[in-house]
Amino acid sequence: MEPRKTFKKRVKYFSMALILLIGSAFPGWSQIVSGQNGDFKKGDIILTPVIDDLFGGEVSTPDIIVRLEECKHSFEKMDDGATKYYWLAEVDFYLGIANLGTGKKGDAENHFANSQKLVNQSLQIKESSQGYRLLADTYMKLMPVKGFFYSAANGGRLKSLPQKAIKRNPQNYKAHISLALFYIHAPAFGGGSIAKGIEMLLVALKSAEKVDRFNAYMWLGIVYQKEKNYQEAMLYLNKALAIYPNNGWAKQTLEAVAAQSN
Repeated sequence: MEPRKTFKKRVKYFSMALILLIGSAFPGWSQIVSGQNGDFKKGDIILTPVIDDLFGGEVSTPDIIVRLEECKHSFEKMDDGATKYYWLAEVDFYLGIANLGTGKKGDAENHFANSQKLVNQSLQIKESSQGYRLLADTYMKLMPVKGFFYSAANGGRLKSLPQKAIKRNPQNYKAHISLALFYIHAPAFGGGSIAKGIEMLLVALKSAEKVDRFNAYMWLGIVYQKEKNYQEAMLYLNKALAIYPNNGWAKQTLEAVAAQSN
C-alpha cells in the first residue's frame, strides 16, 4: 500500500496542475447546435458579437462589461426555463473573466459562483451539452480561489463534464477544448495525456466558430511550446493571430516562443 504521505503529495501535485490549468485564459463561448429553440438562437446572436470583440482586443474591458450587462438584461426577459438560466450563466461567466482582467478578483469569484448556480438550475430543468460544458468551465475558474480541498474534491469533473457534453453532442467543440486542457495539464497518474489533448484540439478545428478555432490553435501552439517543438508552435500561434490579429494573449505567447527558439 502506498504510504499516506506519498499519496497526499501526489494529490497535491495533481491539484496544483489543475489550478495552473484553470487560471489560464480560457473562457467558454456560446454555441449554435442543431435542434435548439428560438430563444437559444436569440441568445447566441446577442452574446457572440460581445465575445468576439473581447478576443479581438480592440474594445476596452469596461465597454465589454457594459455590453455584457446589456446582454443580461435581454436574457432576463426570456421565459423562465433551462435556456434562460443557461444564457444568464454564460453572461455571469464572462463578467467573471472581464473582472479578472481588471484585477477585481472578488467580483470575478462572485460571478463565477453565480454562473455555476445558474447553469445547475438550467441542467436541473433540462440536461444539455452546452450546460455540462459551461459547468466544467465554472469549476475551472473557481478552483484557484477555492483552494486545495475544493480542487481535490472536484478535479475529476474537469474530465467527466466535458465527456458528458461530447457524448450528448459530438459537435460541441468547446467541450473538446475543455477536455483537451484536462489531458494537457493533468499528470499522467491523474489521466493526463498530451497525445489525447492534441487529438481533441484537432477535432475542435472543425468548428464553424472562429473563437473555437482560435482557442484550438492557441493551445496547440502552447502544447508544442511545452514540447520544445518551437517551429510547430509558431505555426499554430500564427494561425491564431490570423483570426484575431490584435489579441494580446496570442501576441505575447508568440513572442515568448520566438525568443525560446533563438
